[in-house]
Amino acid sequence: REIEAFFDYYTIDAAIRNIISNALKFTKRGGRVAVSLENLDEQVLVKIVDNGTGMDLKKVNEVLGEAWIASTKGTEHESGSGLGLMLCKTFISNNGGKLQVDSVLGRGTTFFFTLPKNSAE
Repeated sequence: REIEAFFDYYTIDAAIRNIISNALKFTKRGGRVAVSLENLDEQVLVKIVDNGTGMDLKKVNEVLGEAWIASTKGTEHESGSGLGLMLCKTFISNNGGKLQVDSVLGRGTTFFFTLPKNSAE
């Protein structure tokens, strides 16, 4: 079934790729990362779920905060700049959405955001 949303392809593509990359980075081999879309009344809900290392509330608040945070090493010691999620948050906001995170330390993380179905005009 087809789901339509109104957004800038390049920025949302970059945001989704970055979130998936992070999910893979913090999920051990053999783990699970799933992407899904849900059709809401005026919006489309995008979910990226993993069963990786998860985050405590302090880390979730850092991820959603406005300040730059240092990168955290992945499950196989991968590194990053720490800027990716801040850019994702900005890209999603610029497209009329809001990035949210639900995470349990040791059990996994869900990143989710909405995109409008129609132009703001």
